Amino acid sequence: MNNFYLKNSLFIRNIMIVYVLVGILASFLADFHQNYQNSLQAENANKFSRVISLGVAYQTKQILTSK
Repeated sequence: MNNFYLKNSLFIRNIMIVYVLVGILASFLADFHQNYQNSLQAENANKFSRVISLGVAYQTKQILTSK
């Protein structure tokens, strides 16, 4: 009977350890994903602002040369 309780408590302990490890891993992956998304968003915003600036410069040039 004691052997059953010992195995049962070891099983529960092992499950809890796995649960904590998976939680920590999920937290690291979520932080990595968020940092990646923020970096990608910043890069896209930078490209977008350069395209807009080029478009405004081109339109200004067209307006000034047409008159």
